[in-house]
Amino acid sequence: MKIAQRYITARHTSNLKSEPRSNMSAADILAGAGMAAQQHSDALMLWGVVYGGKTSQKMMLVDGLARKVGEYMMRNRLKGQPRHIAMEVLAYYLHAKCMACEGVGHRLIEGTITREDEPCPVCRGTGKPDAPEDEAWAWLHRYVGELMSIAAGRIMQSISLDL
Repeated sequence: MKIAQRYITARHTSNLKSEPRSNMSAADILAGAGMAAQQHSDALMLWGVVYGGKTSQKMMLVDGLARKVGEYMMRNRLKGQPRHIAMEVLAYYLHAKCMACEGVGHRLIEGTITREDEPCPVCRGTGKPDAPEDEAWAWLHRYVGELMSIAAGRIMQSISLDL
């Protein structure tokens, strides 16, 4: 089971019993997330929005992402609205899906319930539509991907250090 799946399960469980023999109980996962949040609050806020269903934190996350992309835009003398870009990137990350393959990456064989072996020619197997051709948008999209990696890595590192 991936760490994201473990985090989702831990967020919705009523059993926070921790066993000494285990380092992957729900309590361990949530404790690891809390320890990781001390160093990378943006990454764990994103993690909470994407996997924990914390919709109340979306606007706080948008504000943080807007601040980051705004700094990038100032350094590189780019024009645009940082908050609007942050909202677009977050919406793309959370909800965008290719219409041709329904976000799966492989189209249905006509008249069947089976998917083709070849990747979808529209999204090239990503399951997402093409991203806008904007430098600031592309930078923020990469940054969000890095935050997701940081969150997962820090949670796992916190759990392993707790042993």
